[in-house]
Amino acid sequence: MAARTLQSVRIRMYCQGFGDCFLVTFVYDSDPEKVHMLFDFGVWKQTAISLESIAADILKTTGGKLDVLVITHEHKDHLSGFYKKMREAFYARHDDTAADKLRFDRLWLAWTEDYENNPLAKELRQLYQKAHKALTDTNQKLQGLSGMDDIRKLQEELLELEDGGLEETDEPEASGQAELGADETPNEATETPKKRRIPSNVAALDWLKKNARIVKYFKPGQRVNSIKEAMPEGLEGVQFFVLGPPEQLSHLKKNESAKSGDLYLNETFIANDFSMGAVKMDGQFDNYFSWIDQTPFEDEYCCPARFEMDQQPDLRPAKDEGDPGWRTKQLTDRMARLQECEVYQNYFGLHKNPDSQQKLSPKRRIDYDWLRVSQSLALDLNSHTNNTSLVLAIEIDSTKQVLLFPGDAQFGNWNSWFENNYQWQFDKKENEPKRTVTVEDLLERTIFYKVSHHGSHNATPQDRGLKLMTRTDLVAMVPVSRETAKGNDWPIPYDKLTKAFDERPVTYVYSDSPGETRGNKDAKVFKAAENGLYVDYEISL
Repeated sequence: MAARTLQSVRIRMYCQGFGDCFLVTFVYDSDPEKVHMLFDFGVWKQTAISLESIAADILKTTGGKLDVLVITHEHKDHLSGFYKKMREAFYARHDDTAADKLRFDRLWLAWTEDYENNPLAKELRQLYQKAHKALTDTNQKLQGLSGMDDIRKLQEELLELEDGGLEETDEPEASGQAELGADETPNEATETPKKRRIPSNVAALDWLKKNARIVKYFKPGQRVNSIKEAMPEGLEGVQFFVLGPPEQLSHLKKNESAKSGDLYLNETFIANDFSMGAVKMDGQFDNYFSWIDQTPFEDEYCCPARFEMDQQPDLRPAKDEGDPGWRTKQLTDRMARLQECEVYQNYFGLHKNPDSQQKLSPKRRIDYDWLRVSQSLALDLNSHTNNTSLVLAIEIDSTKQVLLFPGDAQFGNWNSWFENNYQWQFDKKENEPKRTVTVEDLLERTIFYKVSHHGSHNATPQDRGLKLMTRTDLVAMVPVSRETAKGNDWPIPYDKLTKAFDERPVTYVYSDSPGETRGNKDAKVFKAAENGLYVDYEISL
């Protein structure tokens, strides 16, 4: 194909509710062939705009072919547009010729989704599985406990966001399907497998991997244009820089910051992997000791959160510093003695003497208080998944304007761009000198910002984020449903962030009010569909 000149870029934000769906269309001068790129397609709590109506519009706009589908991360509000019902109605394999189905040429994913070939991605997947199981187990324990309904409800909703619920499948097991409660129980009469129920997010992503023509995984610091077969034919006049997700676990787990100028709120992250040890050891006493070895505390300060009678030995083994198992014996001895103390008898109600058993009210019992910590773990699990977002900065060759699509990246993802000092070198060209592109440079030239994580407090940093986006013509789109956020007591979009937008001013729009321009209200840059389905922003070159 002959070289083409990029004439305009149109960004379409769909307005389905609390979720992301952005269709980016590259239009070329004197050439009817456009290139279409879709960033995510999902919703958590849908509003009046249906996913079906959006899929129909995407099909009509693209003529049935998406040149690039970008899935930034594995959350329901970014993936539910590809759940089973939607797949059957709207999508087909890349080589299918059906005129009424949408096909995908390239699928772009973060390295974190390559858990079959990437060792770190596999390790992260295993950690995720353990945390997910701990939360699922905790929620079962919360059933019927007084005063725990709000926590249980929140956790159920966050777990739904993480896995999308379960759906039936006849397909053979694919990578990642078995870890989150897939049902593989055979039918005893026929010895044939039942229809398995697997997480909808996993099923959707696996289907996309199988049915796109080419699948590419990206790491931070890469330039997509330089990777073999990554760019679809005809996509010219732009450069794609990969900023995230980071390859360091410390950055992936960093959701907050207390440092002045980083974020608007202080550090709230706590080591829930250790707080939730009780979930992991409950009913499996031996696991407690392996858990102890992973804690940052000396073992003399540790004891399990629950004490079951059938888990405790009757004997008190002697301590022997020369015995490799002395720590286990010491802890076992300590817990056996602990059961005899008055506090244990009065508040745990599990003393060996049946005559001393007391029926304690839930308010007086303390052995279930640790369950409240699970709320924080659920939020952290959600944030860690957000931090695995694939982050792309798109540079327009002719103007050097930048479009920033960070998915739901939170502080750790953003901060890693600077800590790792990503840079890209370009040789001298006929009309362009040799140059070095840096993260600061990309942000300074950003003209469009897809606001990260619906405008939450920790997803748009100050000094290493918004304050570097210095263009006076900066435009932002916020995919949000304020009604959904309010119903869950979420401060989204965060008022201090929107205040910063207003004071600049940044020209921005919410997906739940596509006809209302905010910030620089006099700017006429948005064009909303009459039916409220989407809002467009076009950059003419």
